[in-house]
Amino acid sequence: MTHIELTHKDRVFAATAGLPGTPHTTPPSTPLRSQSDPDLTTNKRIPLPRSAYFIIFVEGCERFCFYGLKTILLLYFMYYLQLNKDSATSGFHLFSFACYFTPTIGAIISDGFIGRYWTIVILSLIYFLGTCILTVTAIPSIGGKHLAGPIIGLLLIAFGTGGIKPCVSAFGADQISLTNPRTLSRFFAFFYFSINFGSLISTVITPMLRSQVHCFGYDCYALAFGIPSVLMLIAIIIFIAGTPLYKRVPPKENIIMRFIAVILRAIQNAICHPSSGRKEHWIYYADDKYNTQDMDDVRAVLSVFLLFTPLPIFHALYNQTGSRWTYQASLMNGNLGPLGIIQPDQMQACNSLFVLLFIPLFEEIIYPACARCNFLIRPLQRMFLGMIVMIFTFIVAGIIQIAIQVYNNFFFCINSFSLYLLRNHNY
Repeated sequence: MTHIELTHKDRVFAATAGLPGTPHTTPPSTPLRSQSDPDLTTNKRIPLPRSAYFIIFVEGCERFCFYGLKTILLLYFMYYLQLNKDSATSGFHLFSFACYFTPTIGAIISDGFIGRYWTIVILSLIYFLGTCILTVTAIPSIGGKHLAGPIIGLLLIAFGTGGIKPCVSAFGADQISLTNPRTLSRFFAFFYFSINFGSLISTVITPMLRSQVHCFGYDCYALAFGIPSVLMLIAIIIFIAGTPLYKRVPPKENIIMRFIAVILRAIQNAICHPSSGRKEHWIYYADDKYNTQDMDDVRAVLSVFLLFTPLPIFHALYNQTGSRWTYQASLMNGNLGPLGIIQPDQMQACNSLFVLLFIPLFEEIIYPACARCNFLIRPLQRMFLGMIVMIFTFIVAGIIQIAIQVYNNFFFCINSFSLYLLRNHNY
């Protein structure tokens, strides 16, 4: 395979072209590759290895479990644990924060200590234990209204799901030869589909289990938590069953810790030895200990950080679909006539549904049409437009909330006036 020397610009592009896939983003594009790669010089379609299908199935089950639990979590806090809406919202977002902070810990454990396979196995078992605790404590005769059990369960779930998050996709990529980028791209397409399919099914089914099945005189949260727990157990069993087929890459030096070390070394030298000469970039002050490859990689990642700055704001707003927007939906009439009644927590299914519908629509029709007008070609342009749309969605949500309050106040006044007339008439 011909060696290609990457410039700093290439490294930045490589870092931004494959942003981590979530249920809200598109899968990574085809990786950078040499023209001598075998699947570029032949029309032969290379099938996915059998081990990849195990991983795709496991990811679908795990996402069913996670989104099934998360979808009903706010209403569980409010109507079962009897928390007020502000405390329930805070608990929901603290859980979300923990789920998306712990991937750093999972990456450190995987890359520096026990490898991806054992990280997935061990943290999946912790994840399953958390779902079992959450399910059992949702039985009134066992957990009651106490917070200790649910908190322990949610902490274990957050550590488990976050810890395996950076490992599963990377472990799947390990199964495919780096000389087959099209096969790798196809794997991520299936992998991404399984994420959204699992989340779509769970966000439709678990609210139905919660609201339409009653147990112990309440909405059946135990059943709604129990089904995702079973899916997580199935995911663990399937993953372990595929063990003989997996390629395992042994753990190497921890990349995150090395990244931090390069930055600290550069800062130290820039402060203590500023007379060593002007550098092209301040990160190159670490050249006394680290090679050019390490410093170029760190520089590329730091360049990408600028693109990431608006993303926390975007996701802080987006995550309200599971908290404030779900609460708002609970104040509205979900009767859709002949289509049935939509539960407040089922509104979250719209995201996964639209992702599955819009990816082929945008990729095959809208983006090619825009490209002919030299519009929406770059990923940053598409991200910017998406954020503009997000602004308008919150304006609409605000208008709806005002309408709800006006409606409620109007009927409160009507009821008060009717009560006043009734009392005076009786008097």
